[in-house]
Amino acid sequence: MAYVLGIDLGTTSLKGLVVDKQGQLVAQAQVSYETQHPQLGYSEQDPAVWTGAMDEVMEQLTRSLPELASGLEAISFSGQMHSLVMLDQKGQVLHPAILWNDGRTHEECKILEHILGKRLIEISKNVALPGFTLPKLLWVKRNLPEIWTQIRYFLLPKDYLRYWLGAPMQMDYSDASGTLLLDMKQGKWSEELCQSLGIPLEWCPPLAESMSVVGWLRPELAQEWGLKKPVKLVAGGADNACGALGAGLIPEQGLVSIGTSGVYLQLGALPDETTGRTHVFQHVVPGQYYQMGVTLAAGDSLKWYKTQFLPDLSYEQLFEAIAEHDAKEAIPLWFTPYLQGERCPYPDSKVRASFMHLDISHGPLDLARSIVEGITFSLRDLFQLVEKETKGTPTLLRSIGGGSQSDYWCQLQANIFAKPIITIQPEQGPSLGAAMLAAMAMGWFENFSSCQEQFLKLNQQFHPEENKIQHYQELYEVYGQIYPRTCNLTD
Repeated sequence: MAYVLGIDLGTTSLKGLVVDKQGQLVAQAQVSYETQHPQLGYSEQDPAVWTGAMDEVMEQLTRSLPELASGLEAISFSGQMHSLVMLDQKGQVLHPAILWNDGRTHEECKILEHILGKRLIEISKNVALPGFTLPKLLWVKRNLPEIWTQIRYFLLPKDYLRYWLGAPMQMDYSDASGTLLLDMKQGKWSEELCQSLGIPLEWCPPLAESMSVVGWLRPELAQEWGLKKPVKLVAGGADNACGALGAGLIPEQGLVSIGTSGVYLQLGALPDETTGRTHVFQHVVPGQYYQMGVTLAAGDSLKWYKTQFLPDLSYEQLFEAIAEHDAKEAIPLWFTPYLQGERCPYPDSKVRASFMHLDISHGPLDLARSIVEGITFSLRDLFQLVEKETKGTPTLLRSIGGGSQSDYWCQLQANIFAKPIITIQPEQGPSLGAAMLAAMAMGWFENFSSCQEQFLKLNQQFHPEENKIQHYQELYEVYGQIYPRTCNLTD
């Protein structure tokens, strides 16, 4: 039996998904790790936790599926976008990875705007925001000169993991488009941007298509994991692009993804001009692009609340309790999910979360419900923003990530977006997209459509409840007034 392995290097865990030629999920494993916050607004990870997690994932997979030892043909990758890994001449890590949700680069974004003006958005199709890779590089240049002088390469997390496994240093186009250094029209690293900012062009790794075979697993790792034949390493792609592929997204639809962050995404052409209010990135499917918006602390907001105040409940128990509580009338309560600043539609790294209209009658489940609603309202902000930018109205939305695991939350999404919500099987998001890229690289399918048709099945569909649409519209209108009226209170 032949297998491919999709690896998703996320913010909180590394996940491995084994799939056969029939598109059947035959094994999976997941290893969690922590994020370090050495200062307020900082978010870092030691790349060694990713390689250690990869070791553990492979141990779990080969133990649960002994046939993997002789059947594994290829490994492909999905990973958190934008996070900066800096390496020296010998390929050694110089500093903990500065993650996508790190907010330290507020001043660097202003500097980029001052130096580059409109050229940045003309070339990269995006504006400078703290989450992107380029401001992080500029921050290191200004604040860590002893590190800066030693840099020889920079990579993103999944690219570092693939390099550690045995491939040359490379980056695929979907992740490169999220660095702010890719010339999107030309499909190559921008010499103009690098020269303007004093970044050596040779630091930018060679570019590869997402389904390209770029290397082979190191023999010593193959031996350690008990693998009996050479294994190909596939470039892979950015987590949101892989998530869209793994959800079977087509241009007439939209994608809602709720994980650590929250994403709304639609496929489309590369725009000639953009306002910068949405992000424009290259898809893992050659020649395709997508526009998206991101709310930084989506699932993270619920995780924070549950960990701090309801630690004894599982997420399943929590949603059961919220659903039961939701049937009771309650005084409205709003939550804005800005625990780590915000990215869209408010590019504000300094704003923080709040509960509004808190009443003495409110209890723990009222707060939990308002968090779930607030996350979904924030995603509706993104939906409306992307819809306006693309001038495309989706007929329905596909939901993946943690938000798709609860019937309550799926129905809430349908009511707040006023659109049908569908979920898929297996719901594995980016790791399934990575496995699809490996399958394509192995020539298992002629095109991506046939691959998706083989791998995916529709699960459930949730229709908007007419009696709830107006209720949530009224709540959403109040939600939309909170940021404009409070954003300057703590400046």
